[in-house]
Amino acid sequence: MDVKFFSTRNIAIRYASRNKSENLYIDSDIGLKTQKELILFKIFNKNSSINVYEEGIGTYRNNIILSKFKKIAYKLTGSATTFGGSFFTSKIYVFDKNKYIKNNPNLSNKAIQIDKNFYTWIKENQRNLFELFPIAALDDNKKHNECAYMYISDWNINQSIIDRISIHKNIYIKPHPHLQHNQIDIYIKKNKSIQWIDAHIPAELAILKLSIFYNKLFIIHNNSSAFHYMKDIKNIYETNLM
Repeated sequence: MDVKFFSTRNIAIRYASRNKSENLYIDSDIGLKTQKELILFKIFNKNSSINVYEEGIGTYRNNIILSKFKKIAYKLTGSATTFGGSFFTSKIYVFDKNKYIKNNPNLSNKAIQIDKNFYTWIKENQRNLFELFPIAALDDNKKHNECAYMYISDWNINQSIIDRISIHKNIYIKPHPHLQHNQIDIYIKKNKSIQWIDAHIPAELAILKLSIFYNKLFIIHNNSSAFHYMKDIKNIYETNLM
């Protein structure tokens, strides 16, 4: 498997354009800047398809753009106001096609049902995924017959939650991937006894690995897509400390 990493999605789209990719798969087609990149991609790759795949439970929202001015601007440029809505997007792959169509009936012709649920796919491909995303905060050679606590942050880290779970052992914090290193370092310095999982690691993989290591895994989150997808794991529990 040949994997290349890019610092931004737009740079990745440009790379795919230069290499004449027949199919482009992106996590979101929303936004004027994204639309600009999609236009350029189609100019140089007229016969290629642009496809969106489910990025999270936000994929089903139809109220992302609230500003009337933005809605007009987006409509005039063919930009998406909801996932899969760009004029240049051919298909959107989702885990719940019926829910997507219910929320976006005008895009029903674009919706494609993903056959397997996300948890099943992760389980089947966990070896490759753990090689691609090694989790440095976890010790692969040790198992614990104990409980662990995992806090999955949103765009802001909540110090009060950290303070409340600090009374326990085996605490892990998974920052949101959009948080910058300098933002996270402030909290790491304050809470050195806590194990921090790299922000770029998918939270779903961290949940899976911790659920293997520990007898019980209590998860604190704020409407996390990761918990939604992994909630069928028998030994994980949702804890509300928000």
